Amino acid sequence: MRCLFILGPLFLASALQAQPGVLDPSFGTGGVVRLHPDLYGNNGWAVATLPDNSMLVAGHAGISNPTGFVAHLHQDGNLDTSFGAGGIRIIDAEDQTWVRAITALADGSLLVVGVVFPGDTLHAVMLAKLTPTGDMDGTFGNGGIVQTTLNERPFTASNLAVQPDGRIVVSGYMKDSTQYYNSVLLRYNEDGSLDPSFNDDGIIVLTNWPSDDEFQDVTLMPDGSVIAVGSTVLTGAYRSLMVKVDSTGAFDSDFGTNGQFLPIDGVENSWARGVAVVGDAILVGGFLDVEPGQRDGYVAKFHGNGTIDAAFNGSGISTLNYNIFDTYEDIAVQPNGQLVLCGTTGTFNDMSHHVLLSRFNADGSPDADFNAQWLLSSGTLTDAQIAWDEALQPDGRIVLCGYESGNPSSMLVARCLPDACTIVPVVSPEALVLCPNSADQLSTGTFDSYQWYKNGAEIPGATAQTLPVTSADDAGAWFKVRAANDTCFGFSDSVLVDGYVFPPPTISQAGDTPNLIGDEGEQIYCQGDAPILVLDAPYDTNVQWYSAGEPIVGAVGTALGVSTSGSYSVHGAPATCPNYIQDAGVAIVMEFHPNVQPVIVQSGDLLCPEPEGISAQWYFNGQPIAGIEQCTFPVGPGAYTVFVDYGDSCSVLSGPFTVVGMEERARSILNAWPVPTGGSITISGDPSVPLPAWDLLDACGRVVLHGPGGRAPLLIDLGALENGHYRFRMQDGRALFVAVAH
Repeated sequence: MRCLFILGPLFLASALQAQPGVLDPSFGTGGVVRLHPDLYGNNGWAVATLPDNSMLVAGHAGISNPTGFVAHLHQDGNLDTSFGAGGIRIIDAEDQTWVRAITALADGSLLVVGVVFPGDTLHAVMLAKLTPTGDMDGTFGNGGIVQTTLNERPFTASNLAVQPDGRIVVSGYMKDSTQYYNSVLLRYNEDGSLDPSFNDDGIIVLTNWPSDDEFQDVTLMPDGSVIAVGSTVLTGAYRSLMVKVDSTGAFDSDFGTNGQFLPIDGVENSWARGVAVVGDAILVGGFLDVEPGQRDGYVAKFHGNGTIDAAFNGSGISTLNYNIFDTYEDIAVQPNGQLVLCGTTGTFNDMSHHVLLSRFNADGSPDADFNAQWLLSSGTLTDAQIAWDEALQPDGRIVLCGYESGNPSSMLVARCLPDACTIVPVVSPEALVLCPNSADQLSTGTFDSYQWYKNGAEIPGATAQTLPVTSADDAGAWFKVRAANDTCFGFSDSVLVDGYVFPPPTISQAGDTPNLIGDEGEQIYCQGDAPILVLDAPYDTNVQWYSAGEPIVGAVGTALGVSTSGSYSVHGAPATCPNYIQDAGVAIVMEFHPNVQPVIVQSGDLLCPEPEGISAQWYFNGQPIAGIEQCTFPVGPGAYTVFVDYGDSCSVLSGPFTVVGMEERARSILNAWPVPTGGSITISGDPSVPLPAWDLLDACGRVVLHGPGGRAPLLIDLGALENGHYRFRMQDGRALFVAVAH
């Protein structure tokens, strides 16, 4: 038996202290998923989460001929292959497309907004609607797509917001006749048509700023008014821009200057990139130049009328500096009021930019416990990374979507933990050794959710508190479980599921060995032999011997003495696995030859056995008489016995036969030596009586040698004869057997 046992204290529970902001290892590979439908130009612009904690990500693939797409990921980061084509839906607008934003409606359908390129210079707003399964919604626009142009000018969308009544607000920008960008707001009805109740034609173009301006994000106030943020250029410097319009598209005169203002004062260059609303408060995230050559991300808080909330970090604005070049591209608000902002950090002069994720408390102070800056790769990183958008799952985890350069470049999707926590799952039993063909289970404590792993890889569908394991599939594998409560999770230590390994059962033999092996493989014994069959270790439990397939009563030990012919077999099990009962292979066939003890009878001058066998070995007073003749001449008075060979090498000894009155016969005794011989042989006898002529006969009765008689002893050369048995015969009838063996 061989058994693999676990060495050392490998089953202690592990506690994972998860710092808020760290990558969620239950998502993708180490918290990150990379998608690259095309070899180049893959970019992820937007992410939205669904009630089941799955997520939608959107962007474009390709450079020279970009194509917008939407992907649906399960909560573990794997593509939902039932969505679109293998998890990805291409937005086919029959032209080049980008997807910049995405949202999910209450009925599960999806809205995306982006850009379509119907010509070399013309860009149009693209608004598309998809079914929950990723098909284009034919009831919306033209085959699910709406394209909007204005005055044949390049027109780009950046984000969208959906009103409670289903109408859709889109932010963006377009070039005017002077080639400057103007910020634009559009509102569509549910069917994709422009809403004429919004500024008369569904479109607002911001024209009162003298140079480039563009909206990057849009959201809704509780009263239905619209807040849009972006940037503009004023006196050669970039300035953050914020605008508020009511539900009809009219600018709010109480907000800034006629609904428009520059929210960040005293800064040479600043850009507003993301906006969120909490009650009547407006939260803006972006970045600004704090001094030449240094850029920091910022978050600012405003009242509903646009005035700065000075209680927020003591000034209304809060910044964090991680590197020379820091930006925030989007903002999200957690249910507890904490603010999460994503973007990138790095330097101006190279492409070593990394994803930046920060969190601020509701009062504007940085959250010191948050893993503020984190890198998606360790060591030296030359590829650029940025997070363009973020969303919060219903369970609170933070999902980011962005871009990573490389070959191929990738849409980058990452998920982070929002809270610090400690989960200590323990797998039991701490040691599990399975018998062959057996099954058991591993289990852990009570948590909200579970995911089991085998040799470091997730086991699909293994999401219960217990995990069945079998010796056939799982022996020798390591198992662990990821357990979670809400957003807090931890991994157990790995447990080895071991298995016993036994050699096939075999039978050995003790006692007498077989005389011969028959043509059919049977083992041949002589009557009176005492062979013993032994079932070899470790099969010493639940033993049962069989004869001709029938159990032998009482034969339940590992050894079986055999005395009769038959076919014998056995089964047994190891003591460590008593239910692992195995047959010991092929049956052993044993034959015992029934022999009758011969009786010596005297016929004339000869002594012969009855019944006769194939050959006989005679003994006089316990000493062998040369030759293997059936009968023999008495050599003198005394006791005679004989071993008779009845075939299959089974010989039986007779009882003694006593001869008396043989004085004259003693004079005619013949002997030969050595027997066998490889050369000459000596024939002895009474030297006073001449020996007659003689013949040497082979086994077939043919005369092979002849010689004259003479006085004993006679020396005869047999060196030229082949190996075998020969009969030396005198003309007076006396004879003996000799053997030649070179």
